[in-house]
Amino acid sequence: VRVVRRSSPRLGRFATVARVVAPRVPFAVAVAAFVSYALLVPPGPWWLDSQELASAGVQLGVPHPSGFPLFCLLVQAASLFPFGELAFRVHLVSAASAAVAVGFAAQLAGSLVSARAQDSDAAAAVGGVAAAALLGASTIFFGHATVAEVYAPSAALLAVGLWLTLRVLGGAGRHSALALALLAGVAATGAHAELRLLLLPPAALVLFVRLRRGARHVLAAPLGFALGAVATAAYLPLRSASGHVAALDWGHPSTFSALWDHLWAARVRAAYGGEILSAVPEVLREQVRRFAHSLEASLGALALTAAVLGALWLLAARRGRAGAALLLYVAAVDLAYGAWVNPMGLVDLQNGVPFSFAIAILVGAGVAAAAGRTGPAAPFAAAVLAVVVVTPAALDAGAAKLAARASDAPRAFVEEGLNRAPPGALALVTSDSIAAGLYWLTEVEGARPDVAVLVRQHLHDVRRSADVLTAARVPATHTVDAHALLGADRTLLWEPGADDPPPGTVIAATTPLWQIGAPAPSPAATVGAARLARVFSGPAALDPSAGRAYAAALVGLARRALTDGDTPIATTLFARAITASPRHVPGWQNLAVLAARRGDAARAATLAERALDAEPHHAGALVAAARYRLALNQDTPARRHAALATRVAPTRADAWALLGTLDARAGDLPSARRHLERALAIDPTNEDARINLARINLARIP
Repeated sequence: VRVVRRSSPRLGRFATVARVVAPRVPFAVAVAAFVSYALLVPPGPWWLDSQELASAGVQLGVPHPSGFPLFCLLVQAASLFPFGELAFRVHLVSAASAAVAVGFAAQLAGSLVSARAQDSDAAAAVGGVAAAALLGASTIFFGHATVAEVYAPSAALLAVGLWLTLRVLGGAGRHSALALALLAGVAATGAHAELRLLLLPPAALVLFVRLRRGARHVLAAPLGFALGAVATAAYLPLRSASGHVAALDWGHPSTFSALWDHLWAARVRAAYGGEILSAVPEVLREQVRRFAHSLEASLGALALTAAVLGALWLLAARRGRAGAALLLYVAAVDLAYGAWVNPMGLVDLQNGVPFSFAIAILVGAGVAAAAGRTGPAAPFAAAVLAVVVVTPAALDAGAAKLAARASDAPRAFVEEGLNRAPPGALALVTSDSIAAGLYWLTEVEGARPDVAVLVRQHLHDVRRSADVLTAARVPATHTVDAHALLGADRTLLWEPGADDPPPGTVIAATTPLWQIGAPAPSPAATVGAARLARVFSGPAALDPSAGRAYAAALVGLARRALTDGDTPIATTLFARAITASPRHVPGWQNLAVLAARRGDAARAATLAERALDAEPHHAGALVAAARYRLALNQDTPARRHAALATRVAPTRADAWALLGTLDARAGDLPSARRHLERALAIDPTNEDARINLARINLARIP
């Protein structure tokens, strides 16, 4: 500032203004972010499990693991405000939480720049604005800031927690230390499980350092942590034990063991054991590549470069090292979590919010560092650099960002099936979007309280199924499996999925729910496709989440058309599905099956490998591609696909049978026998393995 004042009176006045404005930047950008997000939230329900979480909040229920009690309480508070549609109010929880995270990103970036470059209020202000703008505009963060989800509230907790951590490390008093301990406890049980990795270790380390330096008030920190954790977690057993949330009581955490399993997502880890913590190198490399690609697209290559510069600039000085190390820790943990621990969210851009937060702050420091080389013009250079860095992130997926506000497709899609449901129907669904949408419409809005909803993957939860069926006056003895429910004295609605009703079942293939036992319209698939086209036209066509839901519904109709013998219609609908969502693996797989039925193995192999372009480690597509290449006598690519399939899905008998067959063709009979025997150990009915093993035992090579 002194240099600027000596060089020019006008620049000196600018520096004085910057000194006044800089402390107000975080609040200003937070307000601007909230207004922007509030103007762009969807008008009604949203895709995936958004409305399941929202329904649990409005009804004070228990959502899927790990429970997210803080989110439920925030949603309940928002639902009490007497303005706007209920879904709109619920979405505002994420908008407000995201605004808090954006404001603290500006605060953290500004404080780190000020600590590194003393007396640089203008640079701190511009760095803070750059960090806030990049975070707020990035595609991954923006997508969670405008819909009801747990990621924005978790980001707000992370932002406040990091700010408190740096304050305590810098010597702040007992109030900050105890606030940090209390917030860490709330984060441990009340928000996304990843916060336990992101926030608890650095908070514990910083509090321990302060204790070693003589801060005796830190001895009360464990009590503060326990208070926050227990008070937040208590919501789950209290609501479950109340007995008033049967349809929205996932996991029944009314006992200590059930609460522990719910908080640590034991059932989710068991269900997705093949995807979580993968030990297959090819899978891990692909997941890291996809995580990096999604972040590069969301933030931009310039932002990542500026973040590296900012990290080096902060690490080069003692005053900035702690902040840089903390942000790099957050980025590294989120990379490991998103690409290895829980990669299921990569497709829907549910991973990467903490990484984006850390990178955005480092970008603010990088902008200030680069502009500092320009001398007295540094504030203006920083502003220009900030615009250059933030613009790619703001423009990325711009149409999709705006589509949410202009589309009511999620509601229309669910209502398409619900409006055609006869009185007292029982819906057996499989996808997040349909299940959550039905919960919202039936449990919260009360549109069709006579319709009962069960998720087929969770019928093993006998208690919950019995509660729902009892309320719907369906005997609870039918909770053994989905097919057993076909015998219930109740109209059954069936969402097409990986499993189909028994062969010969009379089905009206409407969309998105089939009606069991009703005559189908003629032609059923054509009628359903026309209705889908109306739902997903307009702004919905620009939204990737809508595209995936559209593709899944089209594939369901196409499979029904195949059952009815209408191959041309099925082919058209499969092709339309991959047009709606080019990475939709079932669309490519089914087109490959149709090509194989026509005897075109080369085309079938090409289509199966197109599915692998979208999902390189999809076990079903790998097995199909291996089978088609084997039919073409192309043993080398067939072996590559089959071997990878056995590593990705070691319990797939057909993959081991294919690998054994290829070994036999290559003359390696011991390996062939070993692989075929493994296939039969997994599935004794596997015909290929049984026949080829018999041939090997008779010394006849196929």
